Amino acid sequence: MKMISESSRLVRTTGVFLLASSLVLTGCDTEELLKVTDPDTVNPGTLADPELIDIVVTGAIGEFTSAYSSGDSYITVTALLADEFF
Repeated sequence: MKMISESSRLVRTTGVFLLASSLVLTGCDTEELLKVTDPDTVNPGTLADPELIDIVVTGAIGEFTSAYSSGDSYITVTALLADEFF
């Protein structure tokens, strides 16, 4: 009998949660809810700012280093997969 009581409590709790969440979501603006902003996108005008030249240079050096450094670099792995390494 205790098992039936626990399962009915779970069903009741789930029903209350679904009802509450549906009421909250119907009050939301779906256009704003589904709007996505990409913070990683850089505008070309931003890169031309002289104050950010140190950050741009450091990023370019970091990308170059990760592509060409020894070990599991992008260039090394793709050369090994394509059988063009040595």
